Amino acid sequence: SGGPSPAYNKAAALSRGKYVFVMDSDDLLMNAALETFYNAAEKFGADVVYTDKGFRFNMVEDKPFPAPEELQISGWQGQGPFVDKPTLDPEDIAERVNLFCSSRIGWTPWEKLVRRDLLIENDITFPFIKSSGDIVWTIEILCHAKKFLRIPNPLYVYRSNPASITRKKRTPQEEIKFWMEINIDGLQFMDNWLSRQKFFQENPQYKFNLLEFFNGIHCNNITQALKNLPLHEAFEILKSTFSEKFGGHTDLIAYLCTSMNLSRLRLLMASQRIAELENQLKQIQGS
Repeated sequence: SGGPSPAYNKAAALSRGKYVFVMDSDDLLMNAALETFYNAAEKFGADVVYTDKGFRFNMVEDKPFPAPEELQISGWQGQGPFVDKPTLDPEDIAERVNLFCSSRIGWTPWEKLVRRDLLIENDITFPFIKSSGDIVWTIEILCHAKKFLRIPNPLYVYRSNPASITRKKRTPQEEIKFWMEINIDGLQFMDNWLSRQKFFQENPQYKFNLLEFFNGIHCNNITQALKNLPLHEAFEILKSTFSEKFGGHTDLIAYLCTSMNLSRLRLLMASQRIAELENQLKQIQGS
């Protein structure tokens, strides 16, 4: 179908229930998960109910399903602090953006039950990009939902599939091109959408924070791939990708992007070395 976005959007348009829940085909739900989401939404009159933690399981070919003892509770994007009772997040968009950019509100759609009318009335859909459309989708929900309810229940089992579109093995060249295209398409879509919203027109710093958040995620992936390529090859890949998207001035843009990611790589390596030295120092002091 060209990725998950067309399927998500078609399903939401055809749905007739009061709420919509998006679930990835690889994953599992705990018993009574939807009932728990639904009851919380009804009790609090929430537009969105989400859980900030769940279970993770790494799939392997001969063991696609986890045993109960293998399930470990994990935060989706961060590691807490988690709530211990149903808690309404602030309605202020600025506060929500800050929580989102600090990974206190996750961007994955499968942790959320969403009121269908909220999606339809505000034309909230997944953008047609290869990956990370859920980040954009969640940002739109954050800006339109009145009541955003966080619950403590771990209800979802995320099965990490090595064959998924974001995890399948690619060459460094393919990896850089893959994430560059997603980053460019996503930033363009986000900038266009955010620029039409009154709040971000009046508070451009929050628009920048969201764009920086999206860009940072994908630059991390590009930087990791950059480690395995000579810089001149990375430059040519970036130049080709920018040329396909924008046309002119690709040499300059590609050079700046390569330099930026080289700087990120150097900082990453320096941070890793500092952490190693600090660990060695602790061991020496302990002995």
